Amino acid sequence: MKGSEISDTIWILQHEKERNHVATAVECYMKQFGTSEEETYKKIQFRMEEEWININQELLQPTIVVPMAIFNRVINLSRILFEYYQIDQDGYTMSKYLEPKVAQVLVDYVPI
Repeated sequence: MKGSEISDTIWILQHEKERNHVATAVECYMKQFGTSEEETYKKIQFRMEEEWININQELLQPTIVVPMAIFNRVINLSRILFEYYQIDQDGYTMSKYLEPKVAQVLVDYVPI
């Protein structure tokens, strides 16, 4: 899983527990490796950091054949999804988490 997918999974796990849905990736990981929920979250956070390092390395030294314009769009989507679904925050359905970030970019004056 990539960074944004992993952070989405953490948020989804907590909310799907309340709705009694099928097992999530976190629950499957816990069952497969016999880890606690806290340890699983730490592993996921570690994987997220690894994936962002991989993304940044790919940006600095491209080794894929995908045109950079397409690659940048995928990276930008990953970045915005990461901001939408921070741990314990759902900026997509609860705008109170995302509102300050949008205001920083679009409303607040930035001297150049």
